[in-house]
Amino acid sequence: MKTDLTVVRAMPFYLTVQATLLLSALLEFPVYMLEYQDHNWMTITPMTVVWIFLTVSGLVFGISFLVRRAWKQTLEAAQRLDLAGGYLLGALVGMAALGIRFMPLISHWYFYCVGALTLLLAFAYFFAKRRSAKPEELFP
Repeated sequence: MKTDLTVVRAMPFYLTVQATLLLSALLEFPVYMLEYQDHNWMTITPMTVVWIFLTVSGLVFGISFLVRRAWKQTLEAAQRLDLAGGYLLGALVGMAALGIRFMPLISHWYFYCVGALTLLLAFAYFFAKRRSAKPEELFP
């Protein structure tokens, strides 16, 4: 894999940050619930804005690896799929963590949608990897 690209080197850090934010949201869930019960509103901190930005940027990078022609010319198909899957997985983790953060305010259907997107991503990744791994025919 071409490791001289910044987005390739940044993906492990991005996944680590999203996993840390998910763990933070799970551990601070009782605090969020008490805050909402006491004030009947949720505080939006600068960290929450950064959290949303990271989630949206993961979606943008993941989709751009699948769609943009510049990435198709720069990276091989298997590399692009791995990067797109990594960034989209990180974005889904970020969406789940944001859902936990704002659980008193959102519908339970949000988590069903995130779960459905995760299954859709898993099936799409599996079939795309399977399609790209087919051996070429020597004599058509």
